[in-house]
Amino acid sequence: RKDALSGPAVVLVAVFIIALFLGVVDSGLSSLIKWLLGKATS
Repeated sequence: RKDALSGPAVVLVAVFIIALFLGVVDSGLSSLIKWLLGKATS
């Protein structure tokens, strides 16, 4: 009975971690690009 729940739970945790990681990377990249564009124009 525990195995039936551990499968979806692991998937949910993995998806959450990946989403969090992608969010951090996305915000980091966008701020980096804004900073680079700001340096290029000034």
